[in-house]
Amino acid sequence: MSAKRVQELLPHPEHGIRCFLAKNPQLPLSDLKKLADDDYRSVAQIARQQYLKRAGDGAKDYIDGLRGLKELKRFSSMENEVFEAILKDDKSWFFGSLKKLWLPLGGEIYDHRYEQWVESAVKYEAIKILRQWIKQTPEVKTHLLKTHAISWTPEIVEMLLDGKPRDKELEKFIACVVQGNRVDIVDVFLDRGFSLKVAGKRPLVWYAVAHRNDEMVRKLLKAGCDANISNQGTTPAMLAVQTNYTAALGLLELNDHQKKALQTFKNKYPGDPSAAWLGVWTNGKSEFKTLAVSFLADGTGRLITATGMGVPIVWKTVNKKTVQIFTMQSGRVADTPKIIAHIKGDVLEVTLSKNRTEKMKRFEPKK
Repeated sequence: MSAKRVQELLPHPEHGIRCFLAKNPQLPLSDLKKLADDDYRSVAQIARQQYLKRAGDGAKDYIDGLRGLKELKRFSSMENEVFEAILKDDKSWFFGSLKKLWLPLGGEIYDHRYEQWVESAVKYEAIKILRQWIKQTPEVKTHLLKTHAISWTPEIVEMLLDGKPRDKELEKFIACVVQGNRVDIVDVFLDRGFSLKVAGKRPLVWYAVAHRNDEMVRKLLKAGCDANISNQGTTPAMLAVQTNYTAALGLLELNDHQKKALQTFKNKYPGDPSAAWLGVWTNGKSEFKTLAVSFLADGTGRLITATGMGVPIVWKTVNKKTVQIFTMQSGRVADTPKIIAHIKGDVLEVTLSKNRTEKMKRFEPKK
């Protein structure tokens, strides 16, 4: 390595490069001394070890006169610097760090790490960074449209809809919004004069039925969305029957067989919008002992295990404090022992079997 190249790399912001230089047995001692006093512990430690081996008499006195290793910074790569800047929504720090990255990171927007940083910016609401980043590099919108709409703030929605977005962007946008179950953003989309026609053959109504979101279904249909577009061969009406989504009786065009199936289910499991157990309950246990149950007003719900897997359920009111739960399999009540749940104060006692009762409390999502 030429002396000129060494001098170019000595101040390099990536600590790994400086570590590599410190290990080079041909590195001049004058340069090794500089690295021994590096601000980062990992670089300084390697350089000091090498200097002690190579410098001979007086080396220890020089090393002893330097800052203690504990006083130095721990390793923080430029990628970590970028992430820290996102956490603080610091534009100067963020874009300054990007410039120091090795190519293609410094210039190629399609590097996978850009996707990760856009996801982090959405998660931590780094709005200042996102605004400037999109202005400088419009392609960032491509990554932004891959994030989950459930996390989009009004500012992010504004960024995505401003600047005359192309139809393909609008198609992806509205699909993300409906899949994310964000009725409020559908309102923004329509209020700004955009048409659901851009969605093409996207099964928007199917998504809304999957979420059992009556309001979303109504809005989509009112705005002219096609209710017959299927997803993997299943139409919204077929999905409604499969999942016992009885609200479809007043929302979708159903054939006689579908109407009869849903009406039969509704008569047997009418639900109750004022039932005391509506909502999500959890036993609060960690790891593989976690258990949760959700009750919807239409008489359906879900039993959720620690792995996140859910079993569909239906329920019947026994009395004001007691509910009977039935698990479902392939759209039908499974032939399993019945589950009884009682409300006692703020606790839901769920009797799963003769030997197992779980005490649950209402789930309070973190703010």
